[in-house]
This record gives sequence, structure tokens and C-alpha cells, in this order.
Amino acid sequence: MAHGLRTAVPAPSDVLSQAGNEMSDSYSTLHVSMSVIQGVSKNKGQKEVWP
Repeated sequence: MAHGLRTAVPAPSDVLSQAGNEMSDSYSTLHVSMSVIQGVSKNKGQKEVWP
């Protein structure tokens, strides 16, 4: 019974891997957006500091 249930549910490592990939993609997108905003701010001569 437990064995059948285990095969029906995704392995925790698979779930963590998927979540990690999604977080990585989101972070990359955010990082690019921040870089673009930073570049625009520099072009406008604004002295905004980004983390």
C-alpha cells in the first residue's frame, strides 16, 4: 500500500529540483530587469543605488 502511494507521488527531490529551477528562472529575470533599470537610471543621471 505504501509502495503504491510512493510511486503515485513525485519524489521530493524532483519537486525540489523543479522549484529550484523556477526560482532560478525568476531570479535571472529579476536580475536582468534590475540591470536594465540600473542602466536607465545611469543614463538619466540619477544617483539611485541598487542592492
